[in-house]
Amino acid sequence: MTYSYQHRNLIPNTPCLINSDKVKSWPAYKQWRDLETLARSYGNQTVSVALCDQRDFSDQQREEMTVAAAISRMRQGERLYIKDWHLKLRTGDSFYLTPDYLSDDWMNDYYLSHTHDDFRFVYAGSAGTFTGLHRDVYRSYSWSANIVGRKIWRLFPPHTEKLLRRYPDNAASEIVYDVRDVDEDIFKRYKAAQEHSVEVVQEPGQLIFVPSGWYHQVENLDDCISINHNWSNSNCLLDMYDSMKIEFAAVEASVEDIRGIADGLREWYGVVNDLFAKSSGWNWITFFEMLSSAVPRCDEGLRPDANTVTKKVKTVASDFRVRYREMTTMSCVESYEDSLSRAFETEQLVALQKKVEKDIADRRAELADRLNENISIHGHHLSQSLSLVQTHSQISSKSEEIHHEIQRIEPSLKQDVETYKEHIQDYEQAKLEREAKTLLDTVHLSLSTFSRYIDSNEYAKAARYLQHDVKSTFENLERSFVSRWSGSAALQTEYHRLSARLEENLMSAWTESTRCTPSTLTLKKMHNNRPLSDLIEALEALNSFSSRYRDLYNNVKQYYIDVLLPSSTTSGILPTVLVNEDTLTLQQSAEAPIKSTQLTSLSTALSFINERYEEFGKHITPLVLERLMGAYLLPSLPDRLDGPDVTLFTRKVGEYAAFEKQVSHDSLIEKVSQTWGDHWIEKRQTRALKDARSVILRPNWDMFVAEIDVLVEAISTGKDEASEGAHQVEAVQKVVESEIEPATPYKQAETPKNHVDVADDDDEDGWGLDEDEEIREEPAVIQKVDSRTSITSLRDTTQQDDDEDEDAWGLDDDDNVEQLQDESVQSKQEERPDLSRTTSRSSITSPQPDASVNDDDDGWGLDDDDEEPMQPDQKAQEARDVVPLDDDDPWNEDAREDDAAPPAKADIASEDGWGLDDDEPVEVEETQAGDSKADNLAHTHIPQARAPARQTLEKRSTVVSAYVKQLIGLVDDVYRDRTYLMQADDIPSSNSDLSSQATAVADSVIDIYRCLFPHVHKETLQLVPALALQFANDCEYLSHQASQRHLSTSSTKLEKLNKSIVVGVDVEQRRQLVDLLTDAGPLTDLSISHERAFAGVISTFSRLRSTVKGVISIDQLNQLLGSIAEFVMRFIIEAVEDLDDISEEDSNKLCKVCRELQAGLQGVFEENGTQGFKHTSNWFKFAYLSEILQANLVDLSYLHQEGSLMDFSADELVRLCKALFADTDKRASVIDNFIAAGAR
Repeated sequence: MTYSYQHRNLIPNTPCLINSDKVKSWPAYKQWRDLETLARSYGNQTVSVALCDQRDFSDQQREEMTVAAAISRMRQGERLYIKDWHLKLRTGDSFYLTPDYLSDDWMNDYYLSHTHDDFRFVYAGSAGTFTGLHRDVYRSYSWSANIVGRKIWRLFPPHTEKLLRRYPDNAASEIVYDVRDVDEDIFKRYKAAQEHSVEVVQEPGQLIFVPSGWYHQVENLDDCISINHNWSNSNCLLDMYDSMKIEFAAVEASVEDIRGIADGLREWYGVVNDLFAKSSGWNWITFFEMLSSAVPRCDEGLRPDANTVTKKVKTVASDFRVRYREMTTMSCVESYEDSLSRAFETEQLVALQKKVEKDIADRRAELADRLNENISIHGHHLSQSLSLVQTHSQISSKSEEIHHEIQRIEPSLKQDVETYKEHIQDYEQAKLEREAKTLLDTVHLSLSTFSRYIDSNEYAKAARYLQHDVKSTFENLERSFVSRWSGSAALQTEYHRLSARLEENLMSAWTESTRCTPSTLTLKKMHNNRPLSDLIEALEALNSFSSRYRDLYNNVKQYYIDVLLPSSTTSGILPTVLVNEDTLTLQQSAEAPIKSTQLTSLSTALSFINERYEEFGKHITPLVLERLMGAYLLPSLPDRLDGPDVTLFTRKVGEYAAFEKQVSHDSLIEKVSQTWGDHWIEKRQTRALKDARSVILRPNWDMFVAEIDVLVEAISTGKDEASEGAHQVEAVQKVVESEIEPATPYKQAETPKNHVDVADDDDEDGWGLDEDEEIREEPAVIQKVDSRTSITSLRDTTQQDDDEDEDAWGLDDDDNVEQLQDESVQSKQEERPDLSRTTSRSSITSPQPDASVNDDDDGWGLDDDDEEPMQPDQKAQEARDVVPLDDDDPWNEDAREDDAAPPAKADIASEDGWGLDDDEPVEVEETQAGDSKADNLAHTHIPQARAPARQTLEKRSTVVSAYVKQLIGLVDDVYRDRTYLMQADDIPSSNSDLSSQATAVADSVIDIYRCLFPHVHKETLQLVPALALQFANDCEYLSHQASQRHLSTSSTKLEKLNKSIVVGVDVEQRRQLVDLLTDAGPLTDLSISHERAFAGVISTFSRLRSTVKGVISIDQLNQLLGSIAEFVMRFIIEAVEDLDDISEEDSNKLCKVCRELQAGLQGVFEENGTQGFKHTSNWFKFAYLSEILQANLVDLSYLHQEGSLMDFSADELVRLCKALFADTDKRASVIDNFIAAGAR
């Protein structure tokens, strides 16, 4: 078989069944004919055995035992299945050979050469055993060859995973265990998954290939033996990498609470990586070592080409560097990637082959030497064999002599034997007669004694005698030869008659002693002058007491306890209890209320029971006390502590405690009376969390503007900033309120046609829309929305993105949070050049647009008509600061040649290949006034001097959802109870500080919001950035409110969640833009798809601004847009630098699309009243990239000498120069200049 199935099965990831002659040639196939073969050959090996009849969560219960023991138990009828047996690893036997078309196996190659483990297994099980539905480890491939028996495979493709889960939208929910028995009330989508399933029967000698990520269940139709491999190669590399990321994120999230202990991200990643290895069996180091050690183990025609493999490995390494840039193993990735690329060179393959041949020759020589050394030993053994032949001849001679002697004495021996047999027969006859007489005497004595006990009503003695003596006597009779005597049948009949008579008498006595009806209960201490305990003892001896006792218990509970102590506490009339000798009667009364009769009636009933049947009373009394406490006492806990309910509850507790002391020695209610404050706290927390959950599941997204106190860095100026800032805050608040408050984003007049109904199962949809809850006319559920949805116009959609982010918002990816936070901090510290026509000193509440933008719709309603007219000195400043770019003379070559050049900046080399580590701010020194060349460039900028920063406390307005008021109200409600507890001392509790527990209740309200809200609304927050940022605002505002209420821990957690959500929006937008660019293909062949992709970036960028402009402030919006623009520019710069050869036509096209992209991004920034370079450190570098693409060598050299290319490192300039220009002496000279300048 050729590797054609790579394109038919491996690449499309589909299963296949192979009729393999190679399998039929294996020694295992020829020699292993049944399970007993394994028991004989490997019976002493200890293996893991699955007990298929005993489920253990999502697997089967396992036991360790020997192979022989397991197969022996299989033959006794147990369904046992030997699994994961590393037979080849343990023995080294060559009972099979991996087919060449399956030998491109990276996993086993690595583990066999670097560890003492592998992924090669033998499976053996009896007919009817099975393996539950599962997916193979690490999303690897697997193949299974049947040696003995038939199997049936049921396979489900990866996209059906959600349909196989109990809750399709919860990736951690239970998955189907056995597809043969599925409860479709629990797994509601299983039928849909079954439509995509594949079912196949595998015969002996056939090999099945199971693709990556396919769920499958295997059932043995016969006794089966199979050989299995888990394996992987470059075809499933990306799936394995995705699996690694998910598992690593889960491990990191599980220890997130100790993250602060680590000293920086490097140490943190080291800790998580160690835990990852212990949890999953490998970690990132193992994964990349496997990639670096992967070498071709089969012919070139049976594996992918080296370029494809290397490309996939580089893709994984590049993504790894972006995600985990601080990981300590980061430095290993490039070396792994390089070594892997070299491993596929022809020279190394030849060298490897020669080394293998040399090792074989050396081994042969070693075996020959060992054989020569042992020749003398073999000769000695041969001589010993000759002496044994002589001894055998002597033994044969003696054997003949013995045979003749036996023939001589045989007749006399036979005669003696016959005489002895006659004596034996006589003895046996006499013995049998004696045994029969003894046994019959014993039977008659047992029956007479048994009958006497029954006649005298000694039921306990009769039952014990029946169990211990009579039964054993008749069992001996049945086993003996006397049972064949005709009179034994009559004895058996008498035995059964007496047994039935005893049971009838016992039933009659129990019924007369313990009669229970809906109106009367009869309990007699004596029956026929025998105590009730004797009757009970007899029933227990006959094993018939438990069912009768259970019936009595259930009847008393139903007819008396449930009537006298109903579970409902609604007011009503209860019957009274009357006692007459051995009978208790329920008498209906139309006058007696519950309060006056309930405890009295219960006390009378329990006293009646305890006096007559004390053991029964010990079981009934706890039921009464638990019912009193659970249905009456605890539910009556006061809702408020500052009202009359406390007095009423205290009185009730006293009454119930007195009743408990009267009927029982337990102190259950007494303990409650001493610590009912603890129960009140639990009830208070339950009510608070229930109210919070209802708010979370149906949030009111309507917005209002709130203020919070924040510490800001104010810049000292000559004007009164406080008054100006206050004026601007008020202006922006009016605009925001006019835009947002009238809008009801999620109110819909009617249900859309493509609206998906919400499931009715116990809040399984995560929105809390259960059947028993009323659904409002204004549903907050957004079934399907996307990132283009604005906050005032949301649309439904039924198409879900297949490439869904596993963690939805990256709330687990705290490394991204840290990285972006570090970048934002650096960007704040960096002094940005100010080329605007006016100096904006907007307050932190509402940053104002620069006066250079004249747009009536700037996204914030701050029209230019409202601004003050520009002063003459401002116009002069504008003329000095901003000079338009002359496209005909971009480098101002007509200007004076002797102008002073700005100093060049030191090289900043990009070490990670993506430029993501170039976080240092670019410092540009002020140019001289006479430098007309630099002045004519729009990229040239003059840093403005700033006064020292100082921190002040200011008010900042933020847009907050209406539901936040409800949550704050819940917290304040708990705080009122806390205030009362701090002042009162009459609430009994095991904890003297109940007020601190009330504070913990307030914290729990915020905790459930912080944990549940992003989970329930995960999809909405991911797809709608406006709602995500509004949620971030809600967290910030709640954090501020929590801080004011001294809930410092909750405040800190909310602040962290706020930052995580903002980072999540940033990361998601970056991903979308990168997908747009990468889907267009590499930049080596520019086409209309690239132009569309660049235009799509601008459109997405602009759409993001329009959707979130009413949610966050201009400063925050500019910071978000700047971060995304910085990433896109850096991505494109590195993509261009990675090109090996750029034609003149391609360079012109690249220049055009880059300029259009930067112009589009600049337009979006101008709509916000700002400039792109103020928020993007690579702005000028990207602009100069466009100029480099159209420059000649002279221009390029001149720009470098003038210091205009200071943002590019020497290595970057050399790569660009080599890609743009042919290899000439002039190019070599320019490159030498670049390298020399970089060395300085």
